[in-house]
Amino acid sequence: MWKDVPDDREPRVVLVGVPLHRLSRNHQLPCLALLVLISSILAAALQERVLYVPGFRYTGWLAFLTSFTYMALAMVERVVERDLLRRGSFAEYVKLSFLTMGGMYFTNFRRLALRSISK
Repeated sequence: MWKDVPDDREPRVVLVGVPLHRLSRNHQLPCLALLVLISSILAAALQERVLYVPGFRYTGWLAFLTSFTYMALAMVERVVERDLLRRGSFAEYVKLSFLTMGGMYFTNFRRLALRSISK
């Protein structure tokens, strides 16, 4: 699983304390997939807990704020990587943005509607 001597040509990557550059190619993808799954579950759980705060009323700002955060972090990543060339049309980016934000908004709205019906 671990390489004894990392190749000097490969970048050295340590993610959450795991030295990914020392993993074999066959183990890097499952390790990254597991880390993404764990972080996604933690982010969803954190968002879900906000709905249980006394006096909190869901208005859709949570979905908007999440989408805005994703956009800002993606922009920072592209600037750091110096990857400023857009690969799709502007219309495709707008469609993807609305589908993503709409999915988050309506998923949370449905949860609230089901919870209020069950009371």
